[in-house]
Amino acid sequence: MSKDIRMTSEGLNRLRKTVYESLDNIDSLLLSEVLNSLTPREHDILFLHLGLGDDKKYDLSTVATMLGLAKERTSQSYLSAIRKMRHPSRVKEIIKKEETNQPKTF
Repeated sequence: MSKDIRMTSEGLNRLRKTVYESLDNIDSLLLSEVLNSLTPREHDILFLHLGLGDDKKYDLSTVATMLGLAKERTSQSYLSAIRKMRHPSRVKEIIKKEETNQPKTF
């Protein structure tokens, strides 16, 4: 009685749409710049594992099954996405842009 939990491309597209719609409350321009630097696989793994699309978090083993990937490859892609997002050059870019967008106080 194993249930097939693979995610269809339609499901992934719906998840991506939901994620980008929910980013309206944050500075979505800055965040989407960083997210666009990820590969589609890294993006999907990150969002499914962290529950950013629909508030449902999945462990990496389940994400691997959903995407039809090996568990080890899923873990590697997840770590790669985290490294990219934490990279100092990206963080500096975001801070610099955020500082220039701050309203001036007199």
